Amino acid sequence: MARIAVLTGGSTPERIVALAGARQVTAALRGQGHRVTVFDTAEAAPLDQEAERRLLAQAVGVRPPSPDRSAGP
Repeated sequence: MARIAVLTGGSTPERIVALAGARQVTAALRGQGHRVTVFDTAEAAPLDQEAERRLLAQAVGVRPPSPDRSAGP
């Protein structure tokens, strides 16, 4: 199977949504037998297994972010 890099995260207010999407994509790709490496675009290196597990375990909230969190950088 293929080696695939999944880019996710970043430093925008959409970070948590990107991580949630990466969790689904990563699981689907690995389920098909692909070798997946996850990169948080806010970091300079690929995530190790523990960092990936912690980062992708974050849940998306059901409420929109507060105005101060959604204003962006």
